[in-house]
Amino acid sequence: MLNLAELGEIILLDLLLASLHGDLFSFIQTVLQIFDGLLHVLLHALQPPPLQFEAEQYHPQASSSG
Repeated sequence: MLNLAELGEIILLDLLLASLHGDLFSFIQTVLQIFDGLLHVLLHALQPPPLQFEAEQYHPQASSSG
Protein backbone atom coordinates (compact mmCIF):
# COMPACT_ATOMS: atom_id res chain seq x y z
CA MET A 1 0.00 0.00 0.00
CA LEU A 2 1.27 3.48 -0.81
CA ASN A 3 1.74 5.95 1.98
CA LEU A 4 0.98 9.65 1.60
CA ALA A 5 4.60 10.65 0.84
CA GLU A 6 4.94 8.07 -1.93
CA LEU A 7 1.61 9.13 -3.40
CA GLY A 8 2.73 12.78 -3.37
CA GLU A 9 5.97 11.84 -5.14
CA ILE A 10 4.07 9.90 -7.80
CA ILE A 11 1.71 12.83 -8.40
CA LEU A 12 4.66 15.23 -8.58
CA LEU A 13 6.51 12.98 -11.04
CA ASP A 14 3.33 12.64 -13.12
CA LEU A 15 2.94 16.42 -13.30
CA LEU A 16 6.62 16.83 -14.17
CA LEU A 17 6.35 14.23 -16.92
CA ALA A 18 3.27 15.95 -18.37
CA SER A 19 5.11 19.25 -18.36
CA LEU A 20 8.13 17.71 -20.09
CA HIS A 21 5.87 16.17 -22.73
CA GLY A 22 4.32 19.56 -23.40
CA ASP A 23 7.73 21.20 -23.70
CA LEU A 24 9.00 18.45 -25.98
CA PHE A 25 5.99 18.71 -28.30
CA SER A 26 6.33 22.48 -28.37
CA PHE A 27 10.02 22.15 -29.30
CA ILE A 28 9.24 19.62 -32.04
CA GLN A 29 6.51 21.90 -33.43
CA THR A 30 8.96 24.82 -33.56
CA VAL A 31 11.59 22.74 -35.34
CA LEU A 32 9.04 21.51 -37.88
CA GLN A 33 7.89 25.08 -38.56
CA ILE A 34 11.52 26.11 -39.19
CA PHE A 35 12.03 23.18 -41.57
CA ASP A 36 8.79 24.09 -43.35
CA GLY A 37 10.03 27.64 -43.91
CA LEU A 38 13.41 26.44 -45.13
CA LEU A 39 11.77 23.98 -47.50
CA HIS A 40 9.63 26.75 -48.98
CA VAL A 41 12.74 28.90 -49.53
CA LEU A 42 14.62 25.98 -51.10
CA LEU A 43 11.78 25.02 -53.41
CA HIS A 44 11.29 28.66 -54.43
CA ALA A 45 14.99 28.90 -55.30
CA LEU A 46 14.79 25.71 -57.39
CA GLN A 47 11.65 26.78 -59.24
CA PRO A 48 12.37 27.32 -62.95
CA PRO A 49 11.82 30.84 -64.29
CA PRO A 50 8.50 31.48 -66.04
CA LEU A 51 8.48 30.91 -69.78
CA GLN A 52 8.16 34.01 -71.94
CA PHE A 53 6.37 33.55 -75.22
CA GLU A 54 6.68 35.88 -78.14
CA ALA A 55 3.47 37.35 -79.53
CA GLU A 56 4.19 35.96 -83.02
CA GLN A 57 3.90 32.40 -81.71
CA TYR A 58 0.21 33.01 -81.16
CA HIS A 59 -0.55 35.65 -83.81
CA PRO A 60 1.91 35.32 -86.68
CA GLN A 61 -0.11 37.56 -89.04
CA ALA A 62 -0.36 40.42 -86.52
CA SER A 63 3.41 40.62 -85.98
CA SER A 64 4.33 40.32 -89.67
CA SER A 65 2.01 43.15 -90.82
CA GLY A 66 3.84 45.82 -88.78
